Amino acid sequence: MTAPRGFVDLASADELAAAGQLVVAHARHEILLFWNDGSPTALSNICIHRGRMLNEGVMLGNRLVCAGHQWSYDITTGYCAARERYQPRYEVEVRDDRIHVEFPPKRIGPT
Repeated sequence: MTAPRGFVDLASADELAAAGQLVVAHARHEILLFWNDGSPTALSNICIHRGRMLNEGVMLGNRLVCAGHQWSYDITTGYCAARERYQPRYEVEVRDDRIHVEFPPKRIGPT
């Protein structure tokens, strides 16, 4: 199966705002959605380091710390400053109170 291309409706904006974060599966992708300062953002839920589930990590401000080996990612960019690497992130749009995520995820810098 090839990865989908374009924006896909994945969740309600109200549901995400109430929960703070959601894990959504779509076409073999596991996406971690965040409500961040009034707007949504999305990262791949599978850590690039050791494949751990990022939703099991801890939020510290706008950084997500992986429970596995404490790699810390900026949730808006996916950047891990300590390792100079990027967690794949998804472009996100809100349309009619629904969260739409663009496929494939963006990979910035070395992965």
